[in-house]
Amino acid sequence: MNTSHQKRLRLKQGSRSCEAVFENVGDRWGHRILIDDEGVERELLCSIEGNDQQAWPPSPPIQALDEHALSAEVKAVLGVGGAGRSHWSASFSTEVLSDENRSEWASLWLSTRENEPAIRTDLVEAQLKRELRVLFVEIACLVKGIARPEEMNLQSSYRVGEGLVVARSPLPEGLSNSRGSENSFFAIQSNREIRALIVPAENTDGGLNDGRIVFSPDLKATKPGGSIGWSYRIAVW
Repeated sequence: MNTSHQKRLRLKQGSRSCEAVFENVGDRWGHRILIDDEGVERELLCSIEGNDQQAWPPSPPIQALDEHALSAEVKAVLGVGGAGRSHWSASFSTEVLSDENRSEWASLWLSTRENEPAIRTDLVEAQLKRELRVLFVEIACLVKGIARPEEMNLQSSYRVGEGLVVARSPLPEGLSNSRGSENSFFAIQSNREIRALIVPAENTDGGLNDGRIVFSPDLKATKPGGSIGWSYRIAVW
């Protein structure tokens, strides 16, 4: 495993770039999502980390990580760690998108602009497809010695960057059947401009708590003693 103090996973599409930056925070690795804001690096999200006294930290306790090329097009940072009697693994990877995927993300972005004056949706959609970058985050925890799901507190927590606002909204009709256990998504914006959209996967619940974004596994069908997973996608333009 790599032991340097910083790792960067770069996503570039069109003229803009985005990076997931992994840095040492105490005994573990935290991460920040940075975007290119007209040539200036700006923090979009920052993981909220715990400490070695917490059995259920606010984010997965990643204590070792390394870079991998999963294919010619897909790069990833993979990590592992432990807290209490449980063990976590995490994958942060770039995502290769089909034309259909790009159209879905563009439609989701346009749904946040329904109450604004008429815009040339064809031109906007073309630009969104051209500039879109997506980071796929997948977490798993092997839980040991827990009798009831309600005793677990598994989550991934983020604060948004300075000057940014986050809102939770229902997914538009037509997208809600395939994305998100609670049929919702998050929009991060600055000065009414959407900077990122985040969509939880079907096995994942997402919520807002004092301005923080929190993702957690859907425990309704979870059996104690096994591996529990949750995941989400962060789309940036």
